[in-house]
Amino acid sequence: MSITLRELDVRAVVAGRLPVEQRVLVVRVVSSVALVATYLLTWQLWQPRDAPPNLPVLPFLSFLSGIGFAVVLPLAALVAVRFPRAGAVSHAGLLFVAVLGDQIRLQPECVSLSILLLGAAFPRSGLALARWHLAALWLWAGLNKALSAGWPTAGVSFMVGTIGLAGLSPVAMVVIPLVETGLGVMGLNPRWWPAVRLVAPLVHLQILLTLVVAHWNTSAWPWTSGIALATPFLFLPE
Repeated sequence: MSITLRELDVRAVVAGRLPVEQRVLVVRVVSSVALVATYLLTWQLWQPRDAPPNLPVLPFLSFLSGIGFAVVLPLAALVAVRFPRAGAVSHAGLLFVAVLGDQIRLQPECVSLSILLLGAAFPRSGLALARWHLAALWLWAGLNKALSAGWPTAGVSFMVGTIGLAGLSPVAMVVIPLVETGLGVMGLNPRWWPAVRLVAPLVHLQILLTLVVAHWNTSAWPWTSGIALATPFLFLPE
């Protein structure tokens, strides 16, 4: 690699000026580390299991259920740091095969981080793909909350009550879906990217805080951390 993380200029990130090589390096490292952490936290998911049993996509693919992927997947993600295209493509291929052998392995955090890793490996068009993915993710998250019958009660209570802010539930019930939907819309327009670089990390850090305090869904901790760290480098002017 011609550059290192030590060469990053934080002021350039804030100002929206950073060479593509540097932003790609950050996204690649963050995605790789987050994937490795996710695989370590979900180790048994990627191994042959008796309970719950592996569920292949089609019966004739049952032989894949006997193959362990818990070692090769994080290794492929780490290879992508030094050899971006070979590592990212190998990781995506291995993940696809692993899912064929067990549908339970189709986990959103692994798919999402894989998209970011591939985007950083093929930056000419990949960075745009990664941004579209995050914009779609935020749109879905916001609209899903707004249209969910359980959001005004159990949903918002979990999000803010867990961190001791239950009194803000009436406000959060409206603000959180609006902010997430707004992020999705702003992510599609470069004029609003400065706001995305600021707001998205705050949103994901709040989600992380809630999950950590509740000690819930630990496999999503690296995912939301990775998005919080990668977003400021993805939504920079081309």
